[in-house]
Amino acid sequence: MKNKSVKDLLLLLPKYGLRMLWRDPESPTNLRVTNGDVSVLIEAKEGTGESMIREYYRVDGSSLTINVLTPTELLVRKIEAYLGRRFVRDIYDLFVLTKFLDKKDYLVRISLSNFLDSMPSPFDEEILGSLVYAGNASISYSEISRYLRSWLDDL
Repeated sequence: MKNKSVKDLLLLLPKYGLRMLWRDPESPTNLRVTNGDVSVLIEAKEGTGESMIREYYRVDGSSLTINVLTPTELLVRKIEAYLGRRFVRDIYDLFVLTKFLDKKDYLVRISLSNFLDSMPSPFDEEILGSLVYAGNASISYSEISRYLRSWLDDL
């Protein structure tokens, strides 16, 4: 996100009842905004990624069509995010993302294989159980790591 785009975003916040709580001095495209009830961390990355049009379903059952990153592009971004911050949530996201990835895709195989060969441990492994929305909340980082390796090897 270019500096002008960030400035434009900041000027638009009040229009939507939002205000900035925090901005990372080392990475000014990372900021936290709030509406007073909920706060959201926005972590923007400059550049474009491969995207696709998908239907998004809201909690109330209504839907809208949005532009989203492709599963392969999301895999690459999640690996970059994990290597930059080492949060277990990024590993968990990779675990969930495997349902949407094509194992035969060269970029998927090479990106995930290279990552798994040198994957450092997360800084916050102990919070993994709190991230699980549905399913086995007692899953561990090592189990996810084994799963990702077996998923990659299972062709």
